[in-house]
Amino acid sequence: MEFLAQHACRNLVGDVWNGQRFDDALNKISYLVFLSLFAYVLLFDLKKTVSTQEFVLIAWVLTILVEETRQCAAHELYELHKLECFQAECYTCA
Repeated sequence: MEFLAQHACRNLVGDVWNGQRFDDALNKISYLVFLSLFAYVLLFDLKKTVSTQEFVLIAWVLTILVEETRQCAAHELYELHKLECFQAECYTCA
């Protein structure tokens, strides 16, 4: 008879090792760090000159913007490809 916690621990370690939970946890930690830095800059370190923390935030926001734009463009190309395949199948059937 196998102990249930041992099986659950083995599944958890396997998921982390295979990257299923690690990527999600890393993404959440990244956003928490971003929000913490953003709140710190807004509450305590907002000056007339641009500080190092603000440069980091600007670069971070730009990389998020570029990644979201890339994902939207890839999704649109995929949808366009699906539409072309559908039209090609319809014309070959007629």
